[in-house]
Amino acid sequence: MSKAQQSRIFETPSEDSLSIETDGRTIRPAMALLTPLVAEGKLHLTEHGIKMRCIDAASVGAASITIHPEAFDTYDLDDELVVGANVSRLKTALRDARMGTRTNDDVTLELDESRTLVSIEREYDQTSVEITDELLALDPDALREEPGLPGIDQHAQWATTVDVDALHDVVDHIGADDVDIRERDGDLLLGGRATLEESNDYESVAVFDSDLEKLNGGTEGVSSRLSMAYLWDVVNALKQAKVTELTLRWGDSWPAAFDFKRIEDETTLYEGRFVIAPRIQEGN
Repeated sequence: MSKAQQSRIFETPSEDSLSIETDGRTIRPAMALLTPLVAEGKLHLTEHGIKMRCIDAASVGAASITIHPEAFDTYDLDDELVVGANVSRLKTALRDARMGTRTNDDVTLELDESRTLVSIEREYDQTSVEITDELLALDPDALREEPGLPGIDQHAQWATTVDVDALHDVVDHIGADDVDIRERDGDLLLGGRATLEESNDYESVAVFDSDLEKLNGGTEGVSSRLSMAYLWDVVNALKQAKVTELTLRWGDSWPAAFDFKRIEDETTLYEGRFVIAPRIQEGN
């Protein structure tokens, strides 16, 4: 739906607006990155892409995300602006955009300071249908202040690249309340323990055949204990986002960082960092 067609039904976008043409296969995975920690956030619409920094209400998880203009078919920005958005509702509005190999629906987004228009075009055997949702914007000043991410790079002692699918499957299998990220004999180890209703302890450990990089004088056995609830939400979002590169960094009872990128045909579509603060372990 063109701007002229939209204006017949919805109010004309303001002079400062962003128009995007894309498809379900691109936009839906990207939206998965915006929602594991918060339902609302500030979207910075810039010439370098859509940027968002957020922290959850408990100040346990934080994120910094950039979706580059090159991710989209078109990225037409009049002037830079900040939009308050219900990102959870935006993700829901896009869920009907098919993203299969043969069925990849066209999607158009129009964003300004007052609202976002989401248009999905779907082809059928005998017709085509265009569905448009209007989502009212939030007041950016009423939203939580954006975080400054902790100094992971100065305190991390170990780093390694991780296969996203492997990490997802391991976290899904462990099923404990907390998960320890640990260096052991030069490999990455993830382990968790839970007490079942029958009072029998359950423990699960996974060792990744990994190439660890020592940082800041990293010492053997360094570990950080993370909440499974936060870890699962982040890892699941990374899988849904189809990230192609993931680096994990951690230190001794220090926040763990998940640095990610999605690259296709040597073009970075989006990238960023999730940070999860550690649980306080007994004796610390």
